[in-house]
Amino acid sequence: MKKVIEKCKRIIEKLRMRSKLKRMDAIWYERGGSCFGLFPPSYYYKYSEEEMEKLKEQELGKLRAIIEDYKNRYESEMKNKEMNNNQGNNTEKK
Repeated sequence: MKKVIEKCKRIIEKLRMRSKLKRMDAIWYERGGSCFGLFPPSYYYKYSEEEMEKLKEQELGKLRAIIEDYKNRYESEMKNKEMNNNQGNNTEKK
């Protein structure tokens, strides 16, 4: 009987913690935390330091790739505009 009671207590504690984390995340999103933070508050309760560092590097790597892709597209677009402007100037001179 004691084992059942202990198991029920652990289950209730897990449910309370899960509810608390959801509430924390909801408040965080509501107050605009997703604009300034990489991860919601529950993240820091769920993972160890090593896991957090690994996941952070993965997310930052994705962001760096997006930025690099945008930068490459922007530079190629600017080169195309410059080439078009130069071609337009050449035809006007003739």
